[in-house]
Formats: sequence, structure tokens, C-alpha cells
Amino acid sequence: MTSKHAARHGYAAFAPQDVDDAMRRRPPGSLQGYAAERSLEFKDRGGLAGFRGALPVFPEYVHNLVRGVLPGGRFGILYHELLQTHGRAMSPIGSFYGVRTSDRGGFFRSLLPNRVDIPIVGELLDPVPEEGELEAFETPGAWSPCTTAAVLVPETVAAIGTLRLIVKHRMPFIGGRSNLDLEPFGAPGWRSPVGDRFDDAALTRLFGGAVGAALRSLADLPYAWVRVDHGTLVVRRSGYLMDPGELDAFAATVSALADGLAAVCLAGHIPARFGDPLPEWPVTAHPENGYPADTPMVWIKDIAGFAERHRLTLEDPIAWHRAFPSVAVPGRAMAVMRAPSGLRFVFAREVSVLQSRAVRAAIVFPVAAGTPDTASGGINQPESRTVTTVTGGLAAVWSMDWMGYTSHADGFADTALTAAAAAGVRPA
Repeated sequence: MTSKHAARHGYAAFAPQDVDDAMRRRPPGSLQGYAAERSLEFKDRGGLAGFRGALPVFPEYVHNLVRGVLPGGRFGILYHELLQTHGRAMSPIGSFYGVRTSDRGGFFRSLLPNRVDIPIVGELLDPVPEEGELEAFETPGAWSPCTTAAVLVPETVAAIGTLRLIVKHRMPFIGGRSNLDLEPFGAPGWRSPVGDRFDDAALTRLFGGAVGAALRSLADLPYAWVRVDHGTLVVRRSGYLMDPGELDAFAATVSALADGLAAVCLAGHIPARFGDPLPEWPVTAHPENGYPADTPMVWIKDIAGFAERHRLTLEDPIAWHRAFPSVAVPGRAMAVMRAPSGLRFVFAREVSVLQSRAVRAAIVFPVAAGTPDTASGGINQPESRTVTTVTGGLAAVWSMDWMGYTSHADGFADTALTAAAAAGVRPA
């Protein structure tokens, strides 16, 4: 269903050559042919399992959504995005062209951006709206044409957590580690609110090699933005890319950036034995002993109930990500539970559970000797609503569906093991 505000929302462009696209309020054409030539699934718009955190809240902000193994070799998504750049609270940073805002507010509101996208403080000022609170384009403002790609990089969950970067000409000139210039560390043209989480040596390791090289190729764009969060890398750049060669180059850069991040996160990692127990997780603690601060007590109690019901041992989720960083379950583990058989249950989320009120269930187990790795993206099994992946001797079977309570997963292990067997994947 299209929002009633879609036909008259405001527009702006990061570059003069994008003004016509901005005024059109949609891309000039379809990527369906591009997708077909590269064996990508063409969705156009809507949700895709595993990439909730990489898509806007409103599907009307998305056009030409495709999914598959992108140029560069990473499984991910690519789409054209209408990014709200004007709307509330503070002046936009950098040049905009052809600015025309929504009817409500006139010229004054054309100087006010959406605070959600203001680096450093935006998400504190304007939390992402929950579904149903607003309609697409309902808030006054202007939207700008962008091209966005996202891939899963589970290795980043424990090693990096959350990281945001933006080209420096779109950042306020504020010094310090809340708005750090990354040029001394290998990424000229970029800034990031790194805070105190990374010292200078860690930043040099992170940006000094392939990651910095990929970022340098984007630094001169009128607008570029990168986010790593919940194991998902999202890269956005100005303008609707339509030329197949330019789309390929952008996707390849995103894949290279993901490869570089994974390599940095895996440096020095010693593979763990799946059969070894991980540190137990005190389920009565909140949040200082391991729970993210935005985990509601109702979920903590629900998780404890699931573990007791199925005679599972709760383990530290961050210890899980450190021990098995490349297991291909989308998102960050909110709970990890070990069964007496050695199989592990994982409940993961791709966005804050306060925003989604739901998690995704998965099981992980060692595979029989000789089982090959699956292709990037795994084996999609619509009949069971599962995806099965095998990487490095471990299988992960995860549900395409979100679950509002862990009781919805009471029968999931049997469903998942049946799906894995149908895909030719059996436990060791």
C-alpha cells in the first residue's frame, strides 16, 4: 500500500546531476534487467529475511531492491533509496541542490534535516519510529536519491559492535574522538564518532589495509555513509546508479569492504571446539552482566523459561560470537543455549528488540565429515521457512520468520533438522 503522502513529498539532491531524479521522486528506470543478467532476485521493494536492519522502516523509501551474490562475491542486497535529508531540528551539512520541502512548513523547514541521520547525536534525538506510528513521507521535509548496498559480516559483532562513518564534508567541524578524522589511520576523507572504544593502534589496524582502501574509493562522492551494526554492513552513496558497470563497481567496493572488515576481525582468532562449553550466562543479571541495555525484562524471563523448559544451558552471547565469529546467523545473538547433545539454540536480532519486539530462532551444529560449505547466502527452503548454511564445518539453520515469544520456537529444532536433512546437511 502506497502512502498518501508519496506523490507530494519534498525533494533535494546531494549533487546537481541528481536534481532531475530527485524531482521525479523515484529512479528513472528498473533494475530488473540488471538483476536477471547477474542471477539476482528482483524484489523491487519490501522486506527480505536477514536484512531487516539494512532497510528503511518504510518500504516506500525503497525501489529496485535486488538480492543475491553481488559483484565482488558477497551475498547481500542492493537498492535505490529515498533518504530523508531535511525535516527537523538542525541545518543540513554540506551542499544540497533543487531543495523543495513538503507543503507543511515552507522554506524554514527546508533548513531542517531529519535528526535520525545527523551523525553522533541524531539517534538520541529522534528514535527510529515504530511501525504504525507514522506513514511514509508524513513528516515535513525533503528526500534525496541514494544507492544503498548491504551484506552480512557476522565477524564484526564481537570485535567491532557498532561503527558509523560519514564523508567528512558532511560532518560538523568538531574535534575529538566523538567526531574523529580518520585520515591519520588510513581513511582520508572520512570521520567517525569512535569514542573511546578503539585506541589509535586499533584504528590503524582497522583502516590501514583493505578497509581503508575501499573507503578511499568512496571518499570523494558528494555523500557517502557506512554503518556496521548487528553484524550487518550498510553502505549508502549519493545518486541513483543505473549504469551496470557503476552498479558492479559499487557492489564490488562494498564486498571488498566487508572482506576487509572480516579479515581484521579474524586476525589472531584461534578456532574453538564446538563441543567445549562457553562461559555460562547468569540469567538473573540485567544489564551489567551481559544483557544489552535495551533488552526488556519480559524477554529475559522468556529466555530463561525457554532454557528451563528444554533443559538447555544458557551461555554468554558475546563469548559465542568470539568463539564462532563466522557462523552465518543474521544479527547479534540475544541468547545462546547449549543442549546436552551439543546442538546450540540461538535467538538473534537484527535491530533493537525494543524496535522490533521480535527475535529470530536458529540452531547450530557440527556437520558430518565431508559436508561441503553451502554457496554464499545458504540454501533457502520456503516450505519450512528456513535457510540452511554450512561454513567451516558448522551448520546454521535459521528461521525466516520473526518470533514474538520464545514459545514460538518450541518445535523449531525438529523443523530445522528436517530442513537441513532435506538440504543434504546432517549432524556429525
